[in-house]
Amino acid sequence: MNRVVSSNTEEVLFFSQARDLIEWSKEVQSDMLAETVVRDVSSAQMLQERHNQLKAEIDAREDNFSSVVATGRGMIANGHFASQEV
Repeated sequence: MNRVVSSNTEEVLFFSQARDLIEWSKEVQSDMLAETVVRDVSSAQMLQERHNQLKAEIDAREDNFSSVVATGRGMIANGHFASQEV
């Protein structure tokens, strides 16, 4: 019974974390693909700062992505009942 609860918990946590990262990635991608017209130095500096902020956000989440990937691979390797969905 504990193994089933543990497996269910692992599944819920994995898919919750994966969903959150996917949604965040979509937002960042949308932000990065937005075309901004730069007409002066000040606008260019602001755009560069925004890109630097996005880079920092991406770097800060690298461990989260690695953790989700490792968890998913572990679930598949261990024959988790939800491994087909991972």
